[in-house]
Amino acid sequence: MQITKFSALKSAALRRATSAMFCTNHKPLLVILGATGAGKSKLALDIAAKVGGEIISADAMQVYKGLDIVTNKVTKEEQDVCPHHMIGFLSPKEEFTIVDFQKNTMKIIDEIHKRNRLPILVGGTNYYVESILFDFLLKTKGQDSDLTKSNIEHRMALNDLSYIDAHKQLVEVDPDYAAFLHPRDKRKVIRALEVFYETGKRMSEHIAQQRTQSGGSYIGGPVRFPDSCVMWVQCEPEVLKDRIYRRVDKMISRGLLKELSEFHEEYNKERLREGLEPNYEHGIFQSIGFKEFHSYLVATSSNAHENPQILAEATERMKLSTWQYAKYQKKWINKRIVNRPISVDVYGLDATDPEMWDEKVFTPAMKILKSHFKSNSGLSIVLNDIPDEDYHLQPLEKQTAADCKKSNRFKACIVCDGKLIIESDWEGHIKSKKHKHFYRKMQKKLELTSEILEARQNHLSQRNHNNEVSIERIKSAEENKLIMRKQALETGPISTETTDSI
Repeated sequence: MQITKFSALKSAALRRATSAMFCTNHKPLLVILGATGAGKSKLALDIAAKVGGEIISADAMQVYKGLDIVTNKVTKEEQDVCPHHMIGFLSPKEEFTIVDFQKNTMKIIDEIHKRNRLPILVGGTNYYVESILFDFLLKTKGQDSDLTKSNIEHRMALNDLSYIDAHKQLVEVDPDYAAFLHPRDKRKVIRALEVFYETGKRMSEHIAQQRTQSGGSYIGGPVRFPDSCVMWVQCEPEVLKDRIYRRVDKMISRGLLKELSEFHEEYNKERLREGLEPNYEHGIFQSIGFKEFHSYLVATSSNAHENPQILAEATERMKLSTWQYAKYQKKWINKRIVNRPISVDVYGLDATDPEMWDEKVFTPAMKILKSHFKSNSGLSIVLNDIPDEDYHLQPLEKQTAADCKKSNRFKACIVCDGKLIIESDWEGHIKSKKHKHFYRKMQKKLELTSEILEARQNHLSQRNHNNEVSIERIKSAEENKLIMRKQALETGPISTETTDSI
């Protein structure tokens, strides 16, 4: 489908057509999920152009001003298709949390509903999406918009902790919740610590309370928008990987290096002058690109900017990091949304072949919308041209509750130096090449250690044997002396003559 710019006439017509949609108590919400590069933004734009929707970005990095290339913001032309929200409104120096996102987005959704439009939530930060779909977040004093000085200082002190120290602190105050978080997931660890210190209750206790609510589950609270329609834009792994790699090349050709260098010069270089480590854990600097291009950004033109090898290595790191993040997004969607015990239906759409976009993605998506929101007369009017026949697309099948629960905890792999693995991935991990490699190395070390211990044991045994022989000889000599003395006493003193004659 070709995206065309909204005219005032078409926009007015769509508003009239969708006004009836909000006459009931149901408040519709369209959520579009997908890994980076899968095509979720394109689908959101296509649907918004068709039904008169407004797009809300659920991307933790796109809320910041600047870095349009590295965060892959929609272009000015794409933003002209329909209103966009939660994009490019925050200074890179400001902190923005998931609670801030939830608060702002809930207000925006309410305003979109009042305008008789369809809110379309789309983005790759699935934790943000989850915070809207489900009621599971807690608001603490430290998350209020009016932060006190003590709250700010407390948050900064927690952020200054290393991820290891932060997780250790969480283990001390809330071991149950700490077992569900990877130590490197510092943002969630800090959030759990804030909840404990500012409410006096453990995060695990709050979640347990939410589970008891009507519609709650072992993951957390109930569905916030029961009438939500959720679509997952999917793609074959190898095709997605190739698409991601080509997209990174395209970003570089569009000016990625200049964009990163300017931001580094303005916001991060001062830290390096002061001897501090570069900050890649907060704000927009968490974006994939800064850490990967660090060696390029800190080097001088003589040894890096003119060295194609450094640039090639940085580019490869960015491609790999983006691909790994895409795989992580897929796991998250499966675990936290699709397989949530009490959730909403999620429909899969195959975007592997761009040439089949209308047939495999857009048209099925419109049929899903028509079926899902059939009670809303406004959307039904807009979707009248979508045929009802041959509608067979079913929601994705869920795992069993036991399988979902199993996937929540981490196990430490002793072979891989204590690496934490999600239980659901354990079987795959122990069959992986990396695990087998470390296992063989450990076996060799154990064999070598065994040989050393055996040799040492033999050496000690030989020494003990030699000592025993020496002791026996000494003992025998002492016994001979005693015998000789006894004989001398019995025969009396030996005469001088006899002695001389001898």
